[in-house]
Amino acid sequence: MMRLGPGRVPSRCPRDEGFSIVEVMVAMGIFLVVSAATLGLIMTSLQTVSGNADRVFAAALARGEVDRLRTLGSDEIPLGESTRLEDTDGGQFEVTTTATWVDIGATTNPCQVGPGVVPGRSYLRVSVDVAGGDLDGAQSIDAVVYPRDTAPTENTGTITVSVRDDVSAPVSGVTVTGTNGVGGTFQQITGADGCVFVPDLVAGANWTVTISKAGFITEYPNGNSASGVVVNELQNTPLSFDYAAAGSLTFTAGSGGYPVPAGMPFAFAPDTWHRVPASFSGYPTTVTGLWPDQYTGWLRPCVGAGDGSSAVATLAAGGASTLELGGARIQLVGPQGRQVTATYAGLCTATYTLGTWGTSLLLKSSLPSGTWTLRATGATPAERRIVLASGVGLCSVSWDVPGAVGPSQEPTPEPSATSSPEPSIVLPEVSEPCPEAP
Repeated sequence: MMRLGPGRVPSRCPRDEGFSIVEVMVAMGIFLVVSAATLGLIMTSLQTVSGNADRVFAAALARGEVDRLRTLGSDEIPLGESTRLEDTDGGQFEVTTTATWVDIGATTNPCQVGPGVVPGRSYLRVSVDVAGGDLDGAQSIDAVVYPRDTAPTENTGTITVSVRDDVSAPVSGVTVTGTNGVGGTFQQITGADGCVFVPDLVAGANWTVTISKAGFITEYPNGNSASGVVVNELQNTPLSFDYAAAGSLTFTAGSGGYPVPAGMPFAFAPDTWHRVPASFSGYPTTVTGLWPDQYTGWLRPCVGAGDGSSAVATLAAGGASTLELGGARIQLVGPQGRQVTATYAGLCTATYTLGTWGTSLLLKSSLPSGTWTLRATGATPAERRIVLASGVGLCSVSWDVPGAVGPSQEPTPEPSATSSPEPSIVLPEVSEPCPEAP
């Protein structure tokens, strides 16, 4: 038996060495970090492999579509844009084909050709886009198909239709339909250049050309149709349309707890479609199908009162915006249960109910600029006193109950009937300060 001297402690044997809990936790943390990084790398690699496989598959589909179109020949290839879904072993893909006649001297598209000259049909430009699967973008192939006969047919002419949006950018996917009085019809869909070229149309007939695309609108009523279009023999007739995604405006009034009285009219511009009513019974109200533009609304006491208080909203194509109809804000303080009306007198006269005082003795409202007379139904002259407080866009009018305390006011003695005129106030534009008390 081994004896130890005084103060001697036996050392641990090598086989007794181990890991502390801290060392184990650190090792596990490192393992998790490395594992997560490795797993992310593996997932990225798998997605790359899948994307590459879909890219190769889509490219093969596009080449096959080009070969099919060349077999059809230029006379059978549908002009404009066409789309179909293709179910394959690699999944479902969307195949989009755009075919446009091109003149040998054309720089961009046939719609650049003006009236009087027939665009040449030197060759048919075909673009095939295939999208789907894990592709980040479409696989595209451009091809050229030469016609069997480039000479225009006698007694025929052409129409070119250009479709642009509110910023003059081409609009694709627009269906262009044409009919005439002798049974002739055509239909094409605009491609990326926003142009369709329709050859071999019967000359001398009046054509009606209409464009359509879901969710799009023209600036003017009936602006998506052109009638009485004459096609001249061996000449081109160009047409152009403005077409943009419709937007929506939400009309609000009296934000911040200062409502506009219901039924108060307003003017609105531009609104050539007349889709916005002359007044609203409640707010907010959203109006859809509006052309992208800058819109101005004028809140008016009554028709003929002038511009009143205005607000401006900018509406982008396919977007949404808010137009707040408002005027000068007023706060009314008075006896509980009294109903308050406001009467405008100017080129016209209108009366609105602002509301009824409740337990708070405080009533808020927004009124357009102008001169108003305020009345509290059933209030005696002793219960009326007008106090105008200066402030930007805010005027305070008070009817004080004798002995009662309104917001920020001290009790006041009862005035005589002769010293209490009918309350009236001149409300300026919203951006102007309220007048000082007389």
